[in-house]
Amino acid sequence: VDMERVMKGVDPAQKGRYTDGFECDGKKIPLSKVNDDYCDCADGKDEPGTSACENGRFFCLKAPSSPPLPSSRVKDGICDCCDGSDEWDTPELQCPDTCAGALAGGSGKRGGSTSIY
Repeated sequence: VDMERVMKGVDPAQKGRYTDGFECDGKKIPLSKVNDDYCDCADGKDEPGTSACENGRFFCLKAPSSPPLPSSRVKDGICDCCDGSDEWDTPELQCPDTCAGALAGGSGKRGGSTSIY
């Protein structure tokens, strides 16, 4: 199992849940089913790094304390996280790392609004 892929977008406070299988909805699912673009869990926590679950949330790698992104903004061709981690599986898109400026109150934009994601 590719643990780097599994851990994409995971809430830092929940990383311990993703070590040996994953439990949701009263059942244990294998790690190979985490971030596989199929929503297995009602709460969407098996797909933090994809847009498969309507209610999923993505935590940016370099700004994990920022509010999480809605899963619909993951792999959508727009760099929402200041480090571009929400576009982790979009190789044709080169997201610049703007975290230093964004976290200090600078840019990091989507649709004209400043974001520190």
